[in-house]
Amino acid sequence: MTEMSISPPPRDRRIIIRFFPIAGASAFVALTALAVVLTQHWGVGIGTPAEAWTSVPSACTLSSPAISPYATLIEARTPGATTTPSVLTSTDTGSLLTDCNSLLAAKGSLQTRALSTAVFNDWSANTNMHSWSGVAVCPRADGSVSDADCAGVAATAAPRVVALTCSSCSLGSATLPAALGNLHTLRRLSIENSGLTGQIPPELGQLADLTHLSFANNQLSGTIPSDLGMLTNLTGLYLNGQKKRDVDNQETGERGPVIHPGLTGTLPGSLGNLDKLTVLSLFENSL
Repeated sequence: MTEMSISPPPRDRRIIIRFFPIAGASAFVALTALAVVLTQHWGVGIGTPAEAWTSVPSACTLSSPAISPYATLIEARTPGATTTPSVLTSTDTGSLLTDCNSLLAAKGSLQTRALSTAVFNDWSANTNMHSWSGVAVCPRADGSVSDADCAGVAATAAPRVVALTCSSCSLGSATLPAALGNLHTLRRLSIENSGLTGQIPPELGQLADLTHLSFANNQLSGTIPSDLGMLTNLTGLYLNGQKKRDVDNQETGERGPVIHPGLTGTLPGSLGNLDKLTVLSLFENSL
């Protein structure tokens, strides 16, 4: 008999499922079907008896290990952060709690088709956000702003997520989640060469503090949303390398046929509002 444990979100209770031996292919089919159902409905994965099942992290609160190192700064510098219960609400648009839960929502979308389940594995309510891969929080928990990621952040500011970077992250054909548009203090957003597909969400136009935006060398499609014209602090916009070709003909030197057109349409006139823009990279698209 095989024993496995599950931690279904959002509750932290554990459920034990016991399987009696089933011979042959029937066992494989039954377990595969169960894994598919649990993944679709609970976002959990199936492991061996020696492994605990993984679950979608519960929501961040002021007492969560992800947030608690910053609790003193949050309570001192974020109005309403000590309300009970200290959990993200739909009206909370200006705290590290918002950022934490927005990133957890984004993780659920990005990991759906990721080639490796280890991608963003440390993004959890149970892990200090300072340790989250590709995520920069400023000021730091000790109030310092000396790191390069914190350049320009006031030492008296409330801690917020200011940068999200990911290069060659093997995201399969994951799409960009609209939840990234809730990271209102983000200054740098860069997900490059990671297999992203689909369209650029217009919600990214809400990131008014953004200075650097790069989705270079993915497989994005559709048009460039006019909402990006609201990013008036943007100095660099890199959307190049979305067009993909088949293998070039080595004998004739001819380039292979286009198998993915990349971004299409015309440039939105709203990009003319980006007065601070110094770099606009759009090559290898069908614009």
